[in-house]
Amino acid sequence: MVIDEAGHILLGSRIKVGETPTWCFPGGKVEPHESLEQSAAREVYEETGLKLVESELQPFTLLINQDQPRINSTVGLFYKLNDPTLKNDITVTEPDIFNEWAWFPLSKLPENLFPASAAMIKTWKESTLPKGWLSYPITLKG
Repeated sequence: MVIDEAGHILLGSRIKVGETPTWCFPGGKVEPHESLEQSAAREVYEETGLKLVESELQPFTLLINQDQPRINSTVGLFYKLNDPTLKNDITVTEPDIFNEWAWFPLSKLPENLFPASAAMIKTWKESTLPKGWLSYPITLKG
């Protein structure tokens, strides 16, 4: 979850064939030998062209969707984008999956959110999670 200096979040319009169009965060799978932060930085770059500083990515929740035939978990990380000029780097790099990236205030989100993104936003806002979702807070020790 990339948050800008105004508190807006970056969402992509997901148009993947075979799926209902939704808005979602950049993301994907953790590759072998990657940390969560490395994976998130790589996925954000691959999908948006935006280069994040790995050490500034902060995991904050583990989400589990219990309504799927198999357990599906998502780790939520956030990144505070303090340099507004970096927004100029954002581009659609995977046009078969996304057709645009846009910034939204937390108070005016699109209704058709990807389920994991919706659950992550609810967790961030400390709101009631959608049915079937569990959230486990992550606290880093250092």
